[in-house]
Amino acid sequence: MNIYKQTKTGNSQLLLVFSGWAASPEVFRQLETEPDTDLWICYDYRGMDFEGEALSGYRKIRLVAWSLGVWAASVVFGKKPVSFTEAIAVNGTPCPVHDQWGIPETIFRGTLDNVTEEGMRRFNRRMCGKRDILQAYEQIPPRPLADIREELEYLYAEIKKASPASALFNGWTQALISSEDRIFPTENLRAFWQGRCPITEIEAPHYPFYLWSNVSGSFIHWKTEADAIRSNLPGKDSVSASPAMKRGGEPGKSCSIFSWQSSQRSFSIHSSIWHCCFSTPVNPPVPQPISSIRL
Repeated sequence: MNIYKQTKTGNSQLLLVFSGWAASPEVFRQLETEPDTDLWICYDYRGMDFEGEALSGYRKIRLVAWSLGVWAASVVFGKKPVSFTEAIAVNGTPCPVHDQWGIPETIFRGTLDNVTEEGMRRFNRRMCGKRDILQAYEQIPPRPLADIREELEYLYAEIKKASPASALFNGWTQALISSEDRIFPTENLRAFWQGRCPITEIEAPHYPFYLWSNVSGSFIHWKTEADAIRSNLPGKDSVSASPAMKRGGEPGKSCSIFSWQSSQRSFSIHSSIWHCCFSTPVNPPVPQPISSIRL
């Protein structure tokens, strides 16, 4: 495992990102963290060694794991427990090769058998969904093909040899699910996370980070579609800011801090992390521990 670090002496907070397979740190380097916050980006999972001891110097740590990075973080912090301020799983599960809770085995094997230039073009098209998002993503320099092939081979071998009794991190505080995910089937993501932690769904492909703007305080903000367009990042619809604040969270309680409208859906970001309330809200279940997972 490699870790890209953006640090400053004296900072007391950390945003810890576990990237997905084949992704380079450049995917996340545009993040603007608040003052007093360092940024670590974990990637290239051809080994699972992690500098856990170095985390002890931080007062607050927020974990964001994406795709196969959810499995990687689950394994690392199952062995080295850490108390996170927030832990968000984005379009992934701790069971990434699974017909009901992850990527179906035949599809995962098909990807593994086709890590070629053309195979990666097909994979990136599925991951990004829209042509404009794909074009923006392809501006990021790719990692060497031999490296990402070796990485996926290592990941598959490690996932398959894991024992059902293996310790996995169970402190996830939020699962973010894209409704247009063509890598991890959306229904499989829902099936795994339902009853284990609160779920938030957004209208986005497997790669949703073109909507991710910055981290401020305990809030991780997503750009509106209009903001994405104005900053020359891909956006899907014209958007107007809603003059009325939408209500979110528990019935009778208003905790919205921003709202917008797009494609006849109303959104509001609220609570302490990304929590987009649709016009038909996703009701988060009571968090339950991840236990007795059978791979």
